[in-house]
Amino acid sequence: MKKYRAFINNDGSFCWYQQNYEMHRLNGPARKFSDGSKFWYQYGKFHRLEGKAIEYANGYGLWYIEGAEYNKKEFDAEIARRNQSLREGNLIEYGGKIIEVDGNKYKLIQMKHY
Repeated sequence: MKKYRAFINNDGSFCWYQQNYEMHRLNGPARKFSDGSKFWYQYGKFHRLEGKAIEYANGYGLWYIEGAEYNKKEFDAEIARRNQSLREGNLIEYGGKIIEVDGNKYKLIQMKHY
């Protein structure tokens, strides 16, 4: 089981990290500032498939997928491409290898050698 660290600063902002101190959170922003700004990270990279990965309190934001920046039009096109590919039953890679086990599809996102 992975362990995460969460830090709450004196100003009320917080950060979520993996054990290796990479910013990471799957179910929300990994950084949230007291002014309401939010940053989504996965595995140390800006990443969000549901919208802006960087949202400032004033509404300005930026779109990122796996650390790559997109403008709004590019982001919408990439999400549509991924969704269409999944609807068609195609296996596509989201930065990691897609594997299938017993009819279930999984994305291999990290390998560790021990």
